[in-house]
Amino acid sequence: MQHGLDGDHIRQLVADLAKRLRASNAEYRIIIAGGALLAWHGLRESTHDVDSLTYLDGDIQHAIRDVAADHDLAPNWLNHNARPFTPATLESDTCGLLFDERNLVVFGVPLHMLFLMKLDRAAPNDVDDMVTLWPLIEAKFRGIDDIVEQYYAAYPLARFDDFLGRFVEDIARRAGR
Repeated sequence: MQHGLDGDHIRQLVADLAKRLRASNAEYRIIIAGGALLAWHGLRESTHDVDSLTYLDGDIQHAIRDVAADHDLAPNWLNHNARPFTPATLESDTCGLLFDERNLVVFGVPLHMLFLMKLDRAAPNDVDDMVTLWPLIEAKFRGIDDIVEQYYAAYPLARFDDFLGRFVEDIARRAGR
């Protein structure tokens, strides 16, 4: 049974995962994004999973499933489903350190890059997240045109949308700009 995961719960699960990985000689560096990153920072009440931009191999997936069994979670509570949404312009050294233990280091994408990721997907919950993010990321851009330009740099295969700038303006308006 999957439960809503708030920031504290996610941190507990990551710590439990790190404990399970201590017996392993492998070292994992994971970059998380999405609702889990927002929950981690207290910007969203909860999420249903933790999305990684980093490929998770069989060894860590086994440990993830063990943590899931112990906490009555879906076996893929930590997954790499966000990989297709990785911005082409994301530089891993810009990601913020969230958790650091011997075998497991977890980073979060910069919030302005998360905004671009949410813009790419733009499902209703992503729009709500962008409204939440707006006051925190607005200063990272030179304006709406810069956001649109950075979006297309991050997602060069995206189809051009004449209304993308208006969509971002609406998000800014909803955020109370």
